[in-house]
Amino acid sequence: MKLETIETFAVAPPTGIGGSFWVLVRVTTDDGIQGVGECYGIPFAPPVACAMVEDVFDRYLAGEQPQRIETMFRRVYSAGFTQRPDPTIMSVFSGIETAAWDILGKARGVPVYDLLGGKLRDKIRVYWSHCGTWRIAYHPFYGNRITDLAGVRALGEEVRDRGFTALKTNIFTEWNGALRSWAPGFGRPWNPELNAEPIVLRGLHDVLAAFREGAGDDMGILLDLNFNFRTSGVLEILRMLADFDLFWLEYDNDSPEALRYIRDNAHTQIASLETKIGLPSFVPYFREQAVDVAIIDAVWN
Repeated sequence: MKLETIETFAVAPPTGIGGSFWVLVRVTTDDGIQGVGECYGIPFAPPVACAMVEDVFDRYLAGEQPQRIETMFRRVYSAGFTQRPDPTIMSVFSGIETAAWDILGKARGVPVYDLLGGKLRDKIRVYWSHCGTWRIAYHPFYGNRITDLAGVRALGEEVRDRGFTALKTNIFTEWNGALRSWAPGFGRPWNPELNAEPIVLRGLHDVLAAFREGAGDDMGILLDLNFNFRTSGVLEILRMLADFDLFWLEYDNDSPEALRYIRDNAHTQIASLETKIGLPSFVPYFREQAVDVAIIDAVWN
């Protein structure tokens, strides 16, 4: 059995949201078994994104046996990553690799987890991700618009009533009576100094308090800061939230030492590393013991 052909299907984010394209792939073997995978985070228009995926497949992977996943990875990694670290290449391969695992599971008539040593649990705790984020910032696409803290409290109640035991939210603050997202690390707004302004800190505290009021004391609340503050700003937030029971604080920083310093001064778990790509990039953070929770995004690893 060999990988023979690939088809690509680009899915664009809604107009006005921006961000990367998702590319779904369908790989077919020479004996007709099909596997499906997802390439996430390709920052190019669909024709370019799809052409890149197809080119990687045609040049390095077509004709390969699907069970030789490590060989396929090393071939692509050596060609496009060793000297020029490129998250796009990793995302491209992750989609094709997922399709290969899908093919192997179908060929053997077993779930993919049985190919990886078997499942460890029958259920796992999950949280409501981007809770409030889409309804505040992108309500035309996601509905249930939230415009004030009363809406945040109501969403906290909804999370609880729908059976979630934790929620993760981003940074919002109230400007002129309306809630707005705060993501200068992504250029929204353009604020390259990444300072923790008092109005942002107050707004963040008020949003978290509204979530707590609506969801109740037993709800785990996770706060994701992304790259939106410098180290000093994160320390300001930790001081502001000293009496607030966070489940974890999530923050991305390219300095393992800075992240360890934050962890040493935190009263909650520190989660990070979702932006790291390739095993070597995790080592300095593990050596520093810089995080409590290592978030490893499989879609580009």
